[in-house]
Formats: sequence, structure tokens, C-alpha cells
Amino acid sequence: FKMDDFSRLTDHEVRVRRLFYPHMTQRLESVGPDGRFVHYSTAEAGVGILTNKEVWLRNTSCMNDFSEVQHGLNLLADTYKSPVGQRFQAILNDNLDGVCEEFAQLFDRHQDALRHDSFVICVSEHRRHEDITGRLSMWRAYGSTSGVALVMSAAPFRSETNLLRAYSTPVRYASKDDLQQDFSELVSGLEKNIDLLKQLGREEVRRHLFNMFKWAALSIKHPGFVEEQEWRVVYTPSLERSDVIAPDVKLIRGVPQTVYKLPLRKFDGTTFSTAVPDVIDKIIIGPTAYPLAMRDAFIELLHRAGVPDPGTRVQVSDIPLRA
Repeated sequence: FKMDDFSRLTDHEVRVRRLFYPHMTQRLESVGPDGRFVHYSTAEAGVGILTNKEVWLRNTSCMNDFSEVQHGLNLLADTYKSPVGQRFQAILNDNLDGVCEEFAQLFDRHQDALRHDSFVICVSEHRRHEDITGRLSMWRAYGSTSGVALVMSAAPFRSETNLLRAYSTPVRYASKDDLQQDFSELVSGLEKNIDLLKQLGREEVRRHLFNMFKWAALSIKHPGFVEEQEWRVVYTPSLERSDVIAPDVKLIRGVPQTVYKLPLRKFDGTTFSTAVPDVIDKIIIGPTAYPLAMRDAFIELLHRAGVPDPGTRVQVSDIPLRA
């Protein structure tokens, strides 16, 4: 998962991040170094994660929001062709002649991969006041009648590593007008950083443009879902293949599909770890008819996974179950 810790970046690297990835930069700073994320799921899926010590990244075409990538691509294309998009292109081409045409050709070649070969797992930002109850809207959306929330440390997400070849990005809740405003701010940033553009050069700028548009396509979502405060861990094997994340075929709600299994373990020769004791901060049991049985079961699963003091890590939500 990769969200660089800004304290480890040079001033030059921070300037580049703020210029090309302003939304990601703002959301990362909002989470902070001690922030946490949460994955809401059914109890069955939660048991599978802790028992098998792996999480599944699913194809975007099989998710609830299967049309989102195409929606993001459409919004990007419309904005890129709009007057503010033309200004965006003009600034780049005036300083690096033809760079936008080169970028557009590169991006067009990989659009099918973004549509059909992107695999994700979704998490949300978790706030301290949600430790007792969780988030009601998320229980309703993802918890069924026996849901769990796996609250995770942000540390693995912030680790500066390319080991997994899977990367995290915040969801951008944006309408067409919002994206127009984003591009307007990008134009303003470019105008103030002409020296940086020239210093980076054509190849580096083209790479940042591709990554900027790639993450936008994979993360734009309707603003009506803003309460979710979602982040996505994304793996696109046809763009970057991992030696760690393995494919498998699983039956999910009766639909056979390819998933990619991201292991939860320590990695030899590195301090980077996705092991359960290093990742799981606590578990919240959602509204259910069987809270005590579920609490006991998840305490046992944490114990087996080597999590210290597991009894203090499992909280039953005080939101009542509705019939």
C-alpha cells in the first residue's frame, strides 16, 4: 500500500506531490501519521481475512460501483476537452512542446487495463469517536445483519515501498463542476511552478500526468457518497505485476471471479509488514442478534493470529439491531 510519509520527503518531492497530486496530499495530511482506516464487511468475510491471513482485491467490474471507472474516465475526458482543460494543456505544451499529445497516447493505450484489469479493496478513514459504535451508514451498506469493522493502523499504508505493487489512493467525491474546479486549481499550480516543470523535464512530467489521470479514473465517485471517506488499495497487474500478490478464482455470492490475494505477513529483509498484529488495531462487532458469540469468536481469531491482549481489541457496537 503506498502513501509516502511527507516527513521523509525532500522539499523538491513535496513540491511535486502538491503540484500533481493535490487531493491525495490534502487527504493524507488529514489522516495524519497516527490515523487509522477501517474495512467494513460481513462477519464471514472478516473471519476469512483473519483465518487465511489475506485480503482479496476484487475486479472493479464485480464491485457495487462497477460503472465508476468508466464514469471517471468520461468525466476526465470531458474536462480535458473543456476550456479549463485547454488551458491546462497549453501551459504544459508551451513549456514542454508536445508533451500532452505523448501523454494522451500513453493514457489511451492503457484505458482498457484501467477498466477491466484493476483490482481493489476499499477502506474508510476511521475517527476516534467511531470506536464505540462504528458508522451506521457503513453497517447498513456492508454489514448485512452480522457485520464487523476491522480497524487498521495507517502505518502499513504510509510505508515507502513498492514491494506489493499495489497502491492506495483516496476517493475523490466529485461532480462535473468539482472536476472543473480541480483542473482550474491545477492550472494555477502549474502557472506558479513553471521552473519545476522545466526542471522535471518531458519524461518525468509525462509520467506524473499518466499517474495523476490513472488515479483520478480509479477514484472518482459521486459526491453523494462523501460520508464514506473511502480510500482504495489498487492493483493493476497488466501495468505492474507483483511477486507477492497472487491470483485465484473464488465464488462470491454465486459469481465465480478472479481475485488477487494480498498476504497479511511480515516480509523478509524489510521492515515493511502487513501482518495481522501490525495492522489490526481493533475490531468492532456491528448490530447483530449474536454480539457475545461473535465477540468471543473474534477474540479467539486475534489470539491465534498473535495479536496481544485480544480481549481488549474487540468492541461490540452499541447501535441496536433493528428487526
